[in-house]
Amino acid sequence: MVQSENANIMRIGLGTKLLVVILGLLAVLTAGALLTVRQEFGQQLRRQAERELRAGSQVLISILGRSGAQLQDRARVLAELPSLRAALSKERGQLEPLLQEVKAIRAANLLWATDAEGNVVGCTGEYPPVGENLSKDPLILAALNGQQTLGFDLFGGQWWLVLSLPVLEGASPGEGETAKSRRLGTVTLALLVGEAYMSRLAELMGTRVGFIWGENRLWSPGWPEAVRTMIASDTVKGFGEQPQEAVHPEGRYLWLARSVTGGHPPIAAGPIALLGSRLDESVIVRTSRVIGWIAFLTMGIGALLLTWAVRSITRPVKVLVADTQRIGGGDLSHRTDVHGRDEIADLAASFNQMVERLEKSYKDLGNLNRTLQDRVRERTRQLEDAQAQLLQAEKLASLGELAAGVAHELNNPLMVIMGNTQLGLRMLKDPQAPPPTLAADLKDLLKIVEDEAHRSKGIVSNLLDFSRVKPTVETPTDLHLLLDDSLKLVEHQVSMQSIHVEKQYGKGLPTVKVDPGQIKQVLINIILNAVQAMPDGGNLTLKTGSTDSFFNVKVEDTGIGIPEENLRKVFDPFFTTKEVGAGTGLGLSVSYGIIRRHRGHITLTSKVREGTQVTIQFPLK
Repeated sequence: MVQSENANIMRIGLGTKLLVVILGLLAVLTAGALLTVRQEFGQQLRRQAERELRAGSQVLISILGRSGAQLQDRARVLAELPSLRAALSKERGQLEPLLQEVKAIRAANLLWATDAEGNVVGCTGEYPPVGENLSKDPLILAALNGQQTLGFDLFGGQWWLVLSLPVLEGASPGEGETAKSRRLGTVTLALLVGEAYMSRLAELMGTRVGFIWGENRLWSPGWPEAVRTMIASDTVKGFGEQPQEAVHPEGRYLWLARSVTGGHPPIAAGPIALLGSRLDESVIVRTSRVIGWIAFLTMGIGALLLTWAVRSITRPVKVLVADTQRIGGGDLSHRTDVHGRDEIADLAASFNQMVERLEKSYKDLGNLNRTLQDRVRERTRQLEDAQAQLLQAEKLASLGELAAGVAHELNNPLMVIMGNTQLGLRMLKDPQAPPPTLAADLKDLLKIVEDEAHRSKGIVSNLLDFSRVKPTVETPTDLHLLLDDSLKLVEHQVSMQSIHVEKQYGKGLPTVKVDPGQIKQVLINIILNAVQAMPDGGNLTLKTGSTDSFFNVKVEDTGIGIPEENLRKVFDPFFTTKEVGAGTGLGLSVSYGIIRRHRGHITLTSKVREGTQVTIQFPLK
């Protein structure tokens, strides 16, 4: 009764299920719409940012070109001044006041001049110092060769946009020189690219901007430090035409890297420019909230409509359920009372017809059941008698097989004991055997006899293990020693059948934690099977090796082999292909049980007239 009440409490009605399913579908559709909107807005934001970055890169080159053009115009005016030429050729003392006068009219932030050898002969600032040779500077070198050059330079811990022009006696800059004697030197104007210049660049471009030149960095305001580091580290790996994205807790940034070259006048040397734009996702968030509220209201209204629709369906269904439970309780005379013009009313009419037929069938079955009960009682008594006879016959067959198996398994150690006993007796009868040697040999023989007696006891225990598993006593063991001991015990049979034994032991193999007595019984049983499979002689090969997880032992013979149809039965109890009295089929079954208790594996492959291979795997961990 309690279980029935608990089942009713936990039961979920049809209406609830329909409501949950439909509302779940609405929720999934709403979530899909939100994701689609977010994805579409995100893509639009990215495309807009990409357009801004590409347009900004063009604006950047244009702005730098305009700055370079202004420097170029001022530099040309300065280079054409007779006073500058006179100062460079003769009156060096008038050079620095002349440069300061030009700087005073905001021609540039820094001006300097060099002679024809590239030595600084006048400067409006601390750098470059007068007397320093700049002939190896790419911009100065180009100017000394008669070329006008524009590029970036780093000195004094600041960034500069630098324009260098040659000063030629009797010629205007750009006309070239006809002889080396007409080259007087160079004049250089430098525009400071500092925080104010970078802020102006960012304002005109509409994007954040930065420069990377080697290990030097210059950024416009608005770049978060973490984003600067992230973008700069990615830029070191190379850059291309496609904008890249940097995702940071402070926001998502889209950035584009391009080399600052080209323009008019052309920039000969420049850094890598980084243009960045923060992807403003606030529009996505606001739109998602609006859609979320609309979806919430839609789901609320839908829930009310669904509740009304579901109740109109579930009422007659509940009546049918109650009538079904009453009829299921045994009241076949009851009929359901559901009327209408819908499918549920049709279902109720069909249900009443089914109950009428069921009531008639139930009465017919009652009469038939009484007749069948008498027949079943008689058949049951006959089956019980036959089953008792079969069980008695199975017990007798099992006892016979077990008795034969015990004799077969004990025959091997008893043969070893008898053989060693006879050998000891012959040694005692040998008058020429020295006493010390005789005593040592007899001690070894008696030790073997003792071991085989203990093994005989173990064989009986292992045969009982088929129905009662005994815990094993596992110790770290050298399996090579166990293999050698097992061969010693059967060397008489091996020599009698002219069998050649080959050992292929792996070197440096670890010990394995096993029960030595049980594993020795397994090895002896497998080796004896191999010997018995080669009545006319052959080759017996013992191999060992290891992997990361297992120590492997393989016993191979060149005997008569096992037919393919019998391979799946070799580990079944009492299965044997030997002649009657030669075996009971318990040997491999016992071996299989021992190896499985050691968490190992034993497999057998064989081909008729080619031989058999038995592989044993012992776990190393």
